[in-house]
Amino acid sequence: MYNIIAADNVRPLPPRPDINWERKRARKLARVSGEKLKLDEARLLIARGYGFDSWHKLERYYADWELLRRTHSPTIGSLSQAENQVQGIRLEFQNRQQFSVQPPDVSGRGTALCRFVPRFYGRTDEEIFSSTLTVEEAQLVVARGRHCDSWNALMATCANYVETPLPPLSFRLHRMQAKPVTFASMTKGDTDEERIIRLFTDNRCMFKPLSDRSMFSGSAFLWRFLIQAIAGLPDPQEMLQWIRSTGFDLQGHLNILLLGDRIPIREVSDGARPRIMMPQPAMTRVLLDYGANPEWIAPNKFSVLEHAVIRYGSGEAVDVLLDRVKPRKAFWIAAGIGDIDMLQSFFKANGELSQSARRDRPRVSLMDTIPLGHIDRPCVSETHVLWEAFIIAVMNSRLNVIAALLDRGLPVDFTPFSHTALHCCIEYHLHDVAHLLLTRGANPDFRAWPDQPSPREMATSWLKHFPESGTAGLIINQKAAA
Repeated sequence: MYNIIAADNVRPLPPRPDINWERKRARKLARVSGEKLKLDEARLLIARGYGFDSWHKLERYYADWELLRRTHSPTIGSLSQAENQVQGIRLEFQNRQQFSVQPPDVSGRGTALCRFVPRFYGRTDEEIFSSTLTVEEAQLVVARGRHCDSWNALMATCANYVETPLPPLSFRLHRMQAKPVTFASMTKGDTDEERIIRLFTDNRCMFKPLSDRSMFSGSAFLWRFLIQAIAGLPDPQEMLQWIRSTGFDLQGHLNILLLGDRIPIREVSDGARPRIMMPQPAMTRVLLDYGANPEWIAPNKFSVLEHAVIRYGSGEAVDVLLDRVKPRKAFWIAAGIGDIDMLQSFFKANGELSQSARRDRPRVSLMDTIPLGHIDRPCVSETHVLWEAFIIAVMNSRLNVIAALLDRGLPVDFTPFSHTALHCCIEYHLHDVAHLLLTRGANPDFRAWPDQPSPREMATSWLKHFPESGTAGLIINQKAAA
């Protein structure tokens, strides 16, 4: 039905994809063919040999993988876990082949296949699951998902894995409920000053130089507590100077912390335990005061501001950066910073999105974030591009952008996955955004798929854990759609 190259007609990717090597191959192929092949034809021949339907897709695939490989260390685990993942992918693939209409990509399998398997690169779920999947392709998805170049490379990392048995679940639950995690519970010492000094003197591993691939590794949770503890000292600058005198790369770590967390910090406590983490706007100000560089370009080639728009989950914190840096022009960045004039400039006179808005999309997988992790899918529809900007505006509480995109015709309940914008409002306590969405017709009983919870059902469950959540209460009390 769809023009996908058969698995039997493609060759495996090189263990370490190199676009410069492929370009040399194409030039050599065109040269030795005499007048028979032009350079573009030679490139297409090479691309289709791997399963890509264009040279442009091969170039983007190689570029994305090179950045991901440079900035993310392999995820180590057992070989049995990896093999179980392969079997899980094959089983889900077989199950989804039975659907005439594809369900939302809840697990992210469709997105992973679309990103990592050359034959499926940039394809829709309908196209992907109308085809077949080989064991080797499932293995490639697992390897790339764990930031390894190939299945063989993944097996090599698995060989170094030593499994540590977990304590009984009852014991772990008891420890979690006993007391909240604090800086004092994570380090030794009678005062925060003593704890900070002990942390550096007892843990020589903290002095390991930063590399591109350690950009997203390490415990950001511990580091946030550390910065918060330093901020509470009578003279924070004195402690920072002492840390620098040890030879520790404080500047590098401050820059990385300024990128934000994989999961944005929620601004509301759970009711039973006090808020123990500094809110993102305050943390951003502290990091800047301590010398973090707001104009730093991370190894993945994205700026601090671009990470902030995706990872902070706080428009107020993003505004702190905007006082120091000038944003580059991009559709999704305009949505994240609330620049309505920049946003509108990406629409043509007939209301369609410009090609630049479709090309320059958020590369969420390269920024290593969880809430928006499934949106980084190549070659999507215009509605999907609008939704990407919309959900970024939601996460940053940019009410003007949300209203503008809805006025442009984006359905308020649209989602390519299981959660709508209302679901995000519940999880991140976005009361004002939820109120706007409800006034614009968002349906609290909408289901992306029959077995997925509606916003109202999620709010009911959420209220048990966050009884003070006004956002959940607002959605629960909303009248059912007529």
